[in-house]
Amino acid sequence: MPGAYRFWDAKGRVLYVGKALNLRNRIRSHLQSLEESARHRLMIDRADSIDWIISPNETEALLLEDMLIKRHHPDFNIRFRDDKRYPILRLDIQDAFPTLTVVRRFENDGALYFGPYTSSRTMRTILRVTERYFPLRRCKGPINPGRRECLNFQIRKCPGVCSGHVSSDTYRQTVNQVELLLSGRNDELVLKLEQEMQQFSESMNFEAAAIRRDQLEAVRNVSGGRKLLLPRPVDLDVFCFDSTSDTAYGELLVVRSGMISGNLHLNLQLDQPLPIEKIADHFMIHYYRDHPPIPMAIISSALPESKNAIETLLKQICGRVVKIYSKPHGIRNKLIALARSNLRIYSQTHQQMKHHDEGLEALRILLNLKRIPHRIEAVDISESQGKHVVGSIVSFLNGKPEKSRYRRYRIRSEDASSDLERIQEILRRRLGRRSSSGWNLPDVFLIDGGRLQLNAALEVFSESGQTDSLVISIAKIRNSRIAEGLFLKDGREISLKSEHVATRFLDRIRDEAHRFAIDYHRLIRDRALLRSRLTDIPGIGSKRRKILLETFRSLDGIRSADINALAKLPGFGIQLAASVKEAIEAFFYEKTGKNTKKSSKGTPP
Repeated sequence: MPGAYRFWDAKGRVLYVGKALNLRNRIRSHLQSLEESARHRLMIDRADSIDWIISPNETEALLLEDMLIKRHHPDFNIRFRDDKRYPILRLDIQDAFPTLTVVRRFENDGALYFGPYTSSRTMRTILRVTERYFPLRRCKGPINPGRRECLNFQIRKCPGVCSGHVSSDTYRQTVNQVELLLSGRNDELVLKLEQEMQQFSESMNFEAAAIRRDQLEAVRNVSGGRKLLLPRPVDLDVFCFDSTSDTAYGELLVVRSGMISGNLHLNLQLDQPLPIEKIADHFMIHYYRDHPPIPMAIISSALPESKNAIETLLKQICGRVVKIYSKPHGIRNKLIALARSNLRIYSQTHQQMKHHDEGLEALRILLNLKRIPHRIEAVDISESQGKHVVGSIVSFLNGKPEKSRYRRYRIRSEDASSDLERIQEILRRRLGRRSSSGWNLPDVFLIDGGRLQLNAALEVFSESGQTDSLVISIAKIRNSRIAEGLFLKDGREISLKSEHVATRFLDRIRDEAHRFAIDYHRLIRDRALLRSRLTDIPGIGSKRRKILLETFRSLDGIRSADINALAKLPGFGIQLAASVKEAIEAFFYEKTGKNTKKSSKGTPP
């Protein structure tokens, strides 16, 4: 007999929820310890009692298990870590005047749902097209033909439903057009609009014909570049699965009308390895329990364990047979390959995120902090024999570069002759921004240097009275050319092993600060070099030098430029352009000792 069962502990908490086609055999397998994983043995040791609920069939057992898991949140069930919900467009066709809204959940309420949209930019583009060319009602007030029109009606973003400017039949035509657009049936919509435009033109209703013309152009722009992937414009869901020792990954490609309209990423946190069929089972149940639009068929890289039950469930939802296939041929097999490519990129990104989390936790333990340091900023200095001295601050948020907070600094003080004074100048300028919105201080400041650099930084923080941020430095420890260490405010030195997670994490942050500082140093150096070299060219004064700098940015940029492009600059000509190219090539010859002249892409006329 099919059904669902629960394991309870002595305190009345549910430990595990399962389903089975044969409850007696399934529970017996648990109690006889046929599953020898450590997690299963721990669950059995903690279990105090078992109860079960009989269901009419396997499909009902599937739904019952899902409902009990959502109710009890058992510790020993598989847990979905990625609970991100992507935006969905909802068109309530049951209303007399349907509206288009953005929601985050599918509901079995009779409305039409389109999506999910993993790219909010794509969704906003579609919304702008519908608002401008297929406007639907935007207000929620009662319909009163005598009321004053709203602002949306005045700017042509609403058809004026609330003030009685549009009939139900006319409005329904617009709703049907929006449904075709959101369903991806653009060819059908284009054909319909072309026919209506022709009819309006023949009846001399040029204003209505112009509206259809604009709608046609908008639809073609939205669908431009999209090609039919399948021989027929069918609807498919394409699943692909993979797993590591502790995580299962799933990728869903949503194919509508023969074209890819979106995708979804999911992941499961595993406490023990699972067969791919069971992983497919969990992913499909998790996805279809929210009642998304059901396609004509489902293609999967592996058949789910409860294939028949899931097919029955889908039939109950949409009222027709939906088959799950695992061995497609031809173009459908290419869809599986495409889903697999997306899945590989997603799993790699997810693994990197896990490494970030591990690095932050390892750093928290290493520094004996009460909480994870979410934001870390690193300071570095770059120079060349005391010239073109610059500094940088890079920011990492939750282990990832936060490039909007990267900052470059040119050392202003003429008295800052040592790295210690330069670090102090940069930190004072950074602390000066702490009162600005969004520029609160990080949890940790990382200084590239040893004890002297750390003390110089702590002096700045002592002057400002700031104690919220932890200041540390990283450098080679004494009497060692290889081993590195952390220098702390209390005088401690922590030796870092190269294989330690925290060491690799801090090295990555410091290397990024170093790269950012060097890039700025090279930019400043090359600009100074460019100015000095251009000054020696006859006919190049301050104005023409400024034009060259703003246009090509560097000596390499000028050297690789087309001579005709140089000649077209304001105040130049082919003769002056040739002089500039010759002077630059001479400079590179002096610098490298080699004839590095490159052939010009253009020749003088």
